[in-house]
Amino acid sequence: TSLAWGLWATAGGMAGELGEAEIARLERMGTAALPTELGLELFDRARLVDAAVQVPVLLDLGALRSQARAGLLPPLFRGLVRTQAPQAGSSVGGSLAQRLAGVPDGEREQMVVEVVVAQVAAVLGHASASAVDPERAFRELGIDSLGAVELRNRLTQATGLRLPTTLVFDHPTPAAIARLLLDEVGGDEQAVPAAAESTRDSGTLGALLRHAHTAGAMAEAVPLLTGAARFRPTFASAAELAGDAYVVQLASGSERTKVVCVPSFVVGSSPHQFMRFADAFAGERDVFACTLPGFRDAEPAPATWDAAIEVLAESIVRAVGDGPFVLVGYSTGGVLAHSLAARFEAAGARPAGVVMIDTPMPETEAETNSVFTSVMTQILGREPQAGAISDTDWLAMGAYMRLLAAHTPDPVTVRSLMIRADVSLDGNTWPAWDVADTDVKVAADHFALIEAQAAETAEVTRQWLRHTDPEHTQ
Repeated sequence: TSLAWGLWATAGGMAGELGEAEIARLERMGTAALPTELGLELFDRARLVDAAVQVPVLLDLGALRSQARAGLLPPLFRGLVRTQAPQAGSSVGGSLAQRLAGVPDGEREQMVVEVVVAQVAAVLGHASASAVDPERAFRELGIDSLGAVELRNRLTQATGLRLPTTLVFDHPTPAAIARLLLDEVGGDEQAVPAAAESTRDSGTLGALLRHAHTAGAMAEAVPLLTGAARFRPTFASAAELAGDAYVVQLASGSERTKVVCVPSFVVGSSPHQFMRFADAFAGERDVFACTLPGFRDAEPAPATWDAAIEVLAESIVRAVGDGPFVLVGYSTGGVLAHSLAARFEAAGARPAGVVMIDTPMPETEAETNSVFTSVMTQILGREPQAGAISDTDWLAMGAYMRLLAAHTPDPVTVRSLMIRADVSLDGNTWPAWDVADTDVKVAADHFALIEAQAAETAEVTRQWLRHTDPEHTQ
């Protein structure tokens, strides 16, 4: 008998690693902490039930109903609570535009600020929106990586607008997001039907991939994704993107050598994945994170690997200036970071080093299918918590997968570190990429390296930096 336990009230184990904000988030999601006596009683009951898998979790039905009303209830829980069905023709997404229609111009921005602040307060667990200063940065307010995703999902439901996964990073205060929303809605009633189709069932490609996931046929779906990506609009050079910025700052510090993080091109990966990693360097070093071109709505995907590298390189230079920097790439982002290091070397702007976090480099079609089948299975299993994945993002991922398959890495001379996961993902082994000067294993799986155990990954990086940073090697 397998028991999929919920949170226990007793401190220790996995629960002992959770902070107050994380526990509060679980409670808002409807998962309460099991008192020890109740947990033991459920264990005894489970032994008497003839079922292979049971889920002893203490659920707060009131919290689940609140999530359902907000449109945020995971599909797994939808049969547990009843909510009033929306009336025909009603539009949660149009509500913001409808409310703005009768508001004088001088009061419109303040009303949108109140909408945003209310959602920020809900994410942070505040009883009142008055606890949120709209001009303070989200990091100062206490929004972490999961909070950034939750806020984006809540605002998507509240406004009906398709908002980017990098929303909190591109617009780092509630007031900045309010200005964005005001620009998007603009008071034009035509904006109501134009609201994004943000339900998790929207998108033909996404629906097919979810079906493949349910049927256990992800291996067959990988070629579907890469094949469909051939028809995605593309750009061939950075000049075609009008100089957009693709780097945001996550932490600041006094050390001279900066850290520039490059995310994976797997859907759901973005600067928010590096927030826990960046927290470990707060007050010590400037930490930046890239957004990959092609993952913004209506933005074309790169036509070539070099086109993507060109865009990222130009944006990194604008962000870090002339000072030394180290590139840190997570998962397939490590291949991008390695290519960026090669490009900077060729241009005479040699970086101080490159770190790759559990980066695979599949060399055959079979290896490529194996890697992405494993990752996509995990991503689709997490989708209810991470938010719906649009076809736009799936196609961008497919475009990068095609480019990776045709990519031959150039050698680099800068010092390099590979941080490897010592726990397999679904029993699968990554194709080893033996390209780094130094290899370090961390007792975590592929996702935990940048999530639950990001602090350990950051510490390994910090120790390696001490031998790389010009300030410490002179």
